[in-house]
Amino acid sequence: MANTSKIEEALQQLYSVNDPQTIHQLQEWLTGMQTSLDAWQFCWPLMAEDKLFSVIIAVIYEPTSFSLIYVHSICANESNDTLVNTVAEDVISAPPIQFFGACTIKTKISTCWSELPADQYIPLRDQIIQFIIRFAIGPPFVRCQLCSALAILTLRITPNHWAQPINDLILFSSQQINFQAVFIEIISEITSMFDKSGLVNIDRASVRHVLESNYADDGLIPTLFDLLRDEELFESAISALMEIGTSGESTRYPSSLYRFLKLLTKLTPLIEETIRNESIDECGDICNLVVSSSECHSKYFVKFENHDHRKLANELASMILNFASTNGYYPMDETCSRLTFEFWYSLQTEIECLETANTELSRKQLAACYEDYKPMYISLMKMLTNRFLQSECLKYYCEDLSNLTSNIQSSDWQTFEVYLYLVRAISDSVSSSDSKYIRNFFRILPQLPSHEKVGVMALKVIGSYCDYLKYDHEILMAIMPRILWSLKEPKLVYAAAIALRDICVDCGEELKTSATEIFNACQEVLSGSYLMPNQRIPLVESMGSIIPVMDKNSMENASSHLSRQLIEGVINIIQKPETPSSRYEIILQLKCLKAFFLTANLPSEIQPSPLLSSSEIALRTFNEILLKWIHDEQVTEIMMLFGDDESTLQTVAHLYYTLTLGTLQLLETGSNSAPDLVNAFLIFNEKAVKSSSRIVFSNASVYDKLLPFGLASMVFKESYIIKSNSRFLVEFVAKVTSSEEARRSVELYGKLIVSKIILGIAGELPRVSLRPLIDVLIELNKNCITCLARWIKELFMEDIFPCAGLSHVDKQAFQNAVLRSRARKRWLQEQAEEFALKCRGLHGTNYAKDVQSKVVR
Repeated sequence: MANTSKIEEALQQLYSVNDPQTIHQLQEWLTGMQTSLDAWQFCWPLMAEDKLFSVIIAVIYEPTSFSLIYVHSICANESNDTLVNTVAEDVISAPPIQFFGACTIKTKISTCWSELPADQYIPLRDQIIQFIIRFAIGPPFVRCQLCSALAILTLRITPNHWAQPINDLILFSSQQINFQAVFIEIISEITSMFDKSGLVNIDRASVRHVLESNYADDGLIPTLFDLLRDEELFESAISALMEIGTSGESTRYPSSLYRFLKLLTKLTPLIEETIRNESIDECGDICNLVVSSSECHSKYFVKFENHDHRKLANELASMILNFASTNGYYPMDETCSRLTFEFWYSLQTEIECLETANTELSRKQLAACYEDYKPMYISLMKMLTNRFLQSECLKYYCEDLSNLTSNIQSSDWQTFEVYLYLVRAISDSVSSSDSKYIRNFFRILPQLPSHEKVGVMALKVIGSYCDYLKYDHEILMAIMPRILWSLKEPKLVYAAAIALRDICVDCGEELKTSATEIFNACQEVLSGSYLMPNQRIPLVESMGSIIPVMDKNSMENASSHLSRQLIEGVINIIQKPETPSSRYEIILQLKCLKAFFLTANLPSEIQPSPLLSSSEIALRTFNEILLKWIHDEQVTEIMMLFGDDESTLQTVAHLYYTLTLGTLQLLETGSNSAPDLVNAFLIFNEKAVKSSSRIVFSNASVYDKLLPFGLASMVFKESYIIKSNSRFLVEFVAKVTSSEEARRSVELYGKLIVSKIILGIAGELPRVSLRPLIDVLIELNKNCITCLARWIKELFMEDIFPCAGLSHVDKQAFQNAVLRSRARKRWLQEQAEEFALKCRGLHGTNYAKDVQSKVVR
């Protein structure tokens, strides 16, 4: 077994040395230790309590990892009081030794699962849970890694070795107080990990069935609603409930859906409490939960099954109507009123569908809807009219703000922020008659209080008035020093970068005399240490937009320097050993590089273009990026966006062809054994067709193979592959009207695609896959209706297609439904559901009645 003291010594050294070569060697050794067989044992002592305060590391939080930026070592036996105030507000402390131990067990479960014998599964689960309890109130990054490890373990051993994971976790949470704090985090991790296609060797169908049945159980949802009253767990609970309430899968459990919606109506006292306490954010979150869940299941509000169903729908609709009448100005006093619009629109659409159905049942439902909802819509119109009359007063706030600055001492910063927001809110509706107020506003900017919130809002206002500033050179030049000064303030830099970007894009020609100064100021900030990674993008966009208005020499030097700097950033990330933060870093760096190429539109007389030579250097590394992150949808989408830029088009095209043909050749020998690679390849080509169709359809040896690959991939029954394949086919078919090559391919393979879809609906694919298949039929209807009609007619002429015993009437009804449903997706889904039941011999059975009752949304 490995000596843990050596690992601790290596970690201490890693975070205390500055030599890059030493750091690289230590990282390689530690990475090797994480994948060694001994790692199953040495990970636990590394997470012992006595390691907690050995090193304090200031970190910046990122969605999936953290970046080490400062190290301060202290002795393990020092008092905890010495930790007070050692880190700033935006950073937290985390123990690297414990973190390494947690990462190690997660890595072993993820990548070395075959090493562990089956009789160790449950003991490993119990040990992870015990450590999670220990870290429930400890370092969050350690706990996060342990929760991820438990989530992956759950997916691997369910259901063969753990039959009811969610129910067991709920029971355990009720018995262990410390476990309640991380219960939601674990549930969220399980859901997140299941959705990641990169996790292999799990029985997804069985796991999905167990998780869905557990989620539908009476224990989980009430537990989450109870946790809404816990201030510390509110955000996590509301997020989990949002996932459940807006999931289309919830319609498969109508009784559980009813109980969920019923619990929503019980939130009224909590909402009233948040309003009394002026907790605007919490009130808005609860409102968003109620409205989004109701909107997702809008069909539930018109197709009443019984009196209780109708009563519940009325209670929810009344609750949402009350949100629209919340007192106060949006968004300073309340944030609920604007959230309700989509629900009323969706409800109106459902009522209109009842009007067109013209059946006895629909007429009864329509009469009930008119009786229940007509008074509500009348009240809604009155509320909206009143709010519109209030908004007409906004134009006077510019003048009020000018008067307010004359007595700054008697005014608090919140009042200034409100007025600034109001000035920003009317930016799209100002006219020439308001120019004197706008000029007065910009003149008083230097007199505003120096509070951070006021400064941020003032910068947002500046950005929103770019169209006005373009024609007022005097005011524009007067506010530029304030923006450049704000770039040097860490708390204002992001708002300043966005404002500067908007100004450089809209007012570039007016800034010629200051272009070099602006670029240099941005360069100084970009090279500094206080800029967060995601804040770099608007700053790069500002620099790219200002370069084209420089003189020729400055333009060439600036573009070459910035492009090299950004490309070196990409190369540095690729060359470093892969870490948990690598994906996040490469995405941000690629976004910066893409932002530069999109905004730096150099004149044609600049030859050779610095961007062209830089792009050729950068794209040499892109092949390595795609090979490493092809499973990552976000990375591949950003990569294919480079194909829209003329300076990178040829090189990206060569890269795309090489990667696509190589992957196709690899999959020809055994695609059935590599479902995750098939899924990743479908996602990759969906993004390519959507974002870079010029590249895709410029080489026949590539695009001629894409639809056949999509057809071959329809043999997979995994839902995530079916969804990816359907999205790819939808994007390909959508190009029929703009690409002759796409049209020829669809005409050649379209009949086979339709045949596969109908056979899938008839029984060859799981019934839960109907929705993505319907999307393909609707897209074919939109873009090649004539061919679609011919193909379906020819296919249905075969007596045994799609199955024996199906009547001509049933075939004709489904054919008519497909051809008449260009914009009626929900109705076509219902028709497809009924057609599927007939093909599977289930129509008219109790099972069929139960299924049709679950189609309520």
